[in-house]
Amino acid sequence: CTFVRNGKEYNREETLAHIQKKYEYAKRRITSAEDFIKYTVTKSSLSGQPYKVVCDGHKVLSAEWFMAELRRFRGKNPK
Repeated sequence: CTFVRNGKEYNREETLAHIQKKYEYAKRRITSAEDFIKYTVTKSSLSGQPYKVVCDGHKVLSAEWFMAELRRFRGKNPK
């Protein structure tokens, strides 16, 4: 999968660096995985444009993709 931010595709290393930077800025507000998604991988703080993820040629909003992955993870790892 590829992360798309402000219309440009980014590789894994660039994506991880960007998400880490956003996490450092927002970590005081993050108390759950859902908060992490909301504050770090949903949209650009500067432009307001939603982030997207492209997997197998399908482009989806990153918030939807990450929430689906979280549900899948939790389904495999019930508390």
